[in-house]
Amino acid sequence: LLGIVALFVMGSGAVMLLEQLNEASDCTYTTAATATIASLCTIGPGLDQVGAVQNYGWFSSPSKGVLSMLMVLGRLEVFAIIVLFSPRFWRDV
Repeated sequence: LLGIVALFVMGSGAVMLLEQLNEASDCTYTTAATATIASLCTIGPGLDQVGAVQNYGWFSSPSKGVLSMLMVLGRLEVFAIIVLFSPRFWRDV
């Protein structure tokens, strides 16, 4: 249960932090929040300026980098890669 809570808190903290980074690129809060969540959860379009009619092309390069990183972190396969770098995993093998 503690691991689930820790994962939720870390995920929520990451969303809040990266949402603020995206908001610095001259967009509304709704755009920054939904772009961040849509990228992390890989759910498709967001709302406002990243909705179904518009795209992510107008974001600055650093913002696109952050969103790309979120897309990678949102994949479940990243946990398998993290486990490979965990000393505890190799100690138990």
